[in-house]
Amino acid sequence: MLKATLLTAGLMAGSAALAQDMSPDRVDVIEVMGASERYGTLIEAALAAGLAEPVATMEEVTVFAPIDAAFESIGDLDALLQDPERLAGILELHVVEGEILSDDLEPGAELETLAGDVLTVSMENGQIMLTAPSGSQASVVEADMVADNGVAHGIGAVLTP
Repeated sequence: MLKATLLTAGLMAGSAALAQDMSPDRVDVIEVMGASERYGTLIEAALAAGLAEPVATMEEVTVFAPIDAAFESIGDLDALLQDPERLAGILELHVVEGEILSDDLEPGAELETLAGDVLTVSMENGQIMLTAPSGSQASVVEADMVADNGVAHGIGAVLTP
């Protein structure tokens, strides 16, 4: 419970810092994810890696956002949060330039990420799947969280480089 309270306080502080740079009429993808209770770990990680502000200020962006439960599979999340360079490499694998809605995620599509890697889109049992070059996979569990600068899709796993 204390961790959740500290995380909420940290998110509010981080969001306040980001909000200073943005128009009050603009809602970015980071704010859209921050409005849900499912993406707190991702927001914490983006802040730790120094990626929250760059993603929030991109013109058009698609974020494949691991839900909190997805981070449970990471062995030592606390150590990862203390390694901004490694963390950034993982998180950049979840960000694509351009706004891509779920209807645009066709099987066989290849999406170049900020990390320079390519995610491949497929369908399994009616579910959109993403595959990283490492072979790690994630399914889209929440689609089309639209913001003024792009869209976020919740995914059920953390993709690895």
